[in-house]
Parts: sequence; structure tokens; C-alpha cells
Amino acid sequence: MTPRWPATLTGMVAVVALTSCSGGASGGASRDVDFVVSIEGSSAALVIDYSLTNTGETTLVAYNRLENSPSQDEFASDVNRVYVSRDGDQVEIAKKIDHPCQDDPEADDCSAAEPVRWRIGGTILDPGAELHERIEMPARGEPGFVETRGKSVRFCLGFAVIDEDNPASPDALYPPTSPQTVLCSDAVTVADA
Repeated sequence: MTPRWPATLTGMVAVVALTSCSGGASGGASRDVDFVVSIEGSSAALVIDYSLTNTGETTLVAYNRLENSPSQDEFASDVNRVYVSRDGDQVEIAKKIDHPCQDDPEADDCSAAEPVRWRIGGTILDPGAELHERIEMPARGEPGFVETRGKSVRFCLGFAVIDEDNPASPDALYPPTSPQTVLCSDAVTVADA
């Protein structure tokens, strides 16, 4: 899906559907997690309520805090900051590593000689811990509004196991070459009226 851009979302809604999935993943090995997503929408706004629960015995990091700008030294966490991708009638709203170095860590811009300043914030989930967030999309006419009427919408979240190859970061910021598994909800069609 293209194009991708960070967006900040806020607003109000009416219920359309509840989707959930446990442990299904792409881009990496499935882990012991429960991933539950509720997508509530109307012709004017959209709300995504999700939780990721670590049901396994290893510590995880959820990549749920997007950067404001790759050039900023300070990191500001905003629950409504997401990536939005559109492809025809499909809209993907995501919190994950979404950077060219994720797909090609050997690219020139990703080499150790040319360190990448871009980072994504993560939330550590010890065994049994749960991450829960509510993302509110702007209402029609507000800055950052993304048209979802009549579109198929899904939410995706990236996460990884914390281990010696991917240690916990002291500042909770992770480089774009960090390992990642992506979980996505089933798509929900938002009412056209």
C-alpha cells in the first residue's frame, strides 16, 4: 500500500464492528500474544481501540510510539500518531516500523557508517502485561482527516521479542533495522452514509 505518511488522529464515532486475532502475524515468527482490535466508524470519524497482551514467557516491545520528525532530537509520544497507507478502497492505519531500512538493512542509508537518526518508540511488555490504546481520528473538516467512508479499514501493530539480539533500549527508542513482527486486524468496511 502506498503512500505512507504519519498522521495525528482525534475525533468521535459510532460503532461499526469488532475484530480480533490471536497470535496471527506477518513479517516474522508468531509470538504468544493476544491482539484485539475494535474499529468503530461512521461517515464522519473513526476510532480504533486495541490491546496487545503478552501471553508468553519472554519480554516484548510493541512499536507504538511514532516519531514526530526524523530530524527532531526530542521524542514526543502521541497515542494518535499513526501511519496511514491507502490503496484504492483499502486503508491501513498502523503503529509499526515503517522505514526503508526495515526491508533492506544493507541499504546505503542504513549502514553503520551512515547512522540513521530515525527511531520509533516502544513500550516494553513483560510476560502477562497488556498494552491498551484508543486512537481517535479527526472528524470531517478537521486537520489530518482521512476519508474512510465506504473503505475497508484495518489496524496493524509491530512488535518484537526483547533478547540479546534486540535488547531493551534505555530510552525506549529503536532503530529502523530492529526486528519486527506485524499483527493486523481483519478489515472493516466503514459505512458510506
